[in-house]
Amino acid sequence: MKNTHVYILAAALAAIGIGVFLYKVLVVGLPMSVDKKTELWEVETAISFNAKG
Repeated sequence: MKNTHVYILAAALAAIGIGVFLYKVLVVGLPMSVDKKTELWEVETAISFNAKG
């Protein structure tokens, strides 16, 4: 096995990591520095039901 496979895997994992980072910053709106504040809300719901018969 050549080192080419390792380099391709490392590049793919780095691209995935950078993509997740950019998604969180640009789409979700998470701040990149500690001194900035953002208003994010997290809502959790639960549904339960009882079936008849």
